[in-house]
Amino acid sequence: INSLKRELGEIVVKYEVGLQYQAENAEDMFRAIKQLSEDKACLKRMKINSLKLAKSFDKNVQYDKLVTLSEKLIFENKTSLNVT
Repeated sequence: INSLKRELGEIVVKYEVGLQYQAENAEDMFRAIKQLSEDKACLKRMKINSLKLAKSFDKNVQYDKLVTLSEKLIFENKTSLNVT
């Protein structure tokens, strides 16, 4: 369960890896916990989705993304400055 908004909240919702609850609202947090404890199919689906999503946060995957982005930025910068 998650109470954070923005990027993390979007990930939780988009990839169905958990439930959102309103921050600082104990009743809403309890609702989310209760929902997961009662809906085993939902919990199982979220577990599977979480394991799939975790692969995209692997350090090697993130490193490759960083290298690709860096190379792209360097190339664009050279092109815009006409540097060879």
